[in-house]
Order: sequence, then C-alpha cells, then structure tokens
Amino acid sequence: MNKVDNSYSYIKFLKNNITFFILHIFILSITCCIAFFCNKFISFLFGIQINKIFNFSYISLEQTNLFEYFKLLIILFFIIASSIEVIKLLYRLFRGSILIKKQKARKR
Repeated sequence: MNKVDNSYSYIKFLKNNITFFILHIFILSITCCIAFFCNKFISFLFGIQINKIFNFSYISLEQTNLFEYFKLLIILFFIIASSIEVIKLLYRLFRGSILIKKQKARKR
C-alpha cells in the first residue's frame, strides 16, 4: 500500500510540476516575443517624441544612442525576468524530487 501511495504522490508531484513547467515555457515564449518586438513597439510609441527631443541643436548626434540603450535595457529586463522564472522552476523541480526521495527513504 505504501508503494502505491509513494508512486501516486510522485506521479502527482511530477504532473503538477510538468504542467507548471509547460506554463512557464509558454510564459517564457511570450516574454521572448515581447522582447523581440519590443524594439519596434518602443520605437512606435516613443520614437517620434524622443527624435524631436534629440533633434535640438545643442545635443550632439552621439547622444541619440541613449534611446538604443533604453530599448536594449527593456529587452534585457524581459529576458532576465523570464530566465529567473525558469531557474526558480528548475530549483523547485530539483528540490521536490530530493524531498520525495528523502520521504521514500524514511518510510523504508
């Protein structure tokens, strides 16, 4: 009876975490798509206003790269946030499998 309960809890644990993993893969793909289109999106929203600001004569042309750094910063934010979520998920899977193995060892 204990073996059935242990295997059932392990399957239940894997089932819950695999659906969680699939959900995070989906969220990761969405954030990657956002990061991919972020360049166009930010240019569409803020490009005209920032170009008007940077077209003043007292600002040199080299400072227009600040807008590119701003876009890169937002893209990096999305990538780092999604990778942190994946690392947390992998840690949870690893920790949970170790806890289940310890519970099985205690019951023996």
